[in-house]
Amino acid sequence: MDISSWIIATSISKLVFYFCLAGVIGGGSLYCVTLSNRKLKESIAKYIIVAAVVGFMANVSSFYIQVGAISESGLTGMFDGMFVSVLWSSGLGDAVASRAIGFIAILIAAVAYHRHLKDKRNSTAQMVAIFTYALSLMAFGFSFTKIGHTVELSLLTKIAVIYHVILVLWWMGMLWPLYKACSLLANRDLHTLMFRFGKSASYAVFALLAFGIVLAFSLFDSLEQVFFSAYGQVFLMKTALVSGLLLIAANHKLRLVPALLKEPAANRKLANSIQFEILIGVLVLTITTILTTYVGPTHA
Repeated sequence: MDISSWIIATSISKLVFYFCLAGVIGGGSLYCVTLSNRKLKESIAKYIIVAAVVGFMANVSSFYIQVGAISESGLTGMFDGMFVSVLWSSGLGDAVASRAIGFIAILIAAVAYHRHLKDKRNSTAQMVAIFTYALSLMAFGFSFTKIGHTVELSLLTKIAVIYHVILVLWWMGMLWPLYKACSLLANRDLHTLMFRFGKSASYAVFALLAFGIVLAFSLFDSLEQVFFSAYGQVFLMKTALVSGLLLIAANHKLRLVPALLKEPAANRKLANSIQFEILIGVLVLTITTILTTYVGPTHA
């Protein structure tokens, strides 16, 4: 397996990881505020569990792929003891370990919250669910400060990275459950759910913009680098797609969600719009993978 094959394998494992991370963060958040529709809750629960299990495997696989890429001795080199030890004691090992903790914490939170739903008096299960979900967010956020081009950044910028990444993945991870909700909930219940999401997303938008500006100033020394470097051009492409997501969200909030209380077929229009939003979200995560794998600020 030559180096190009290792890069492709790294990209695939990283992209799967991003998808799964979005699923557990967004799905876990939405599950707690979803109405009492049993089918929707079951759908979201499966979504979270599958994302956590697959994400855990993608996280572990990415580590051994990195080992194989460095050892340059074929597939068997993925398990070379010396290189495994070296990488495990590096920032990459810290990131992989914290992400593994995050996925395990999500699974514990899902089980605990399910027990709480079966017995509303079980406050212990509810507290365990809240604590482990919060722990998972901290673990995932911490992992992004240990690898990649953010390692050398200031503490303020690292905090911006954590919040920026978590908010983007939270948004992306909610889209599939919301799409499912369009076919499982009555229009009035769907309106209530989308209104709650829209209210939370309004705050998230301002935070995303603020943290995005902090990151832009930290990653680029001049406007020339933004427009004429490989990293800057890919960054601008990602920014344009995120802007598209914001426009779609505004259309939901101002037109499609209010229509749920007036038009019987409004749920189908909303579902189609969310489906398009998911497509753009996939492109955003794909470009994020390109930014973190193929190009970086050092290319600027």
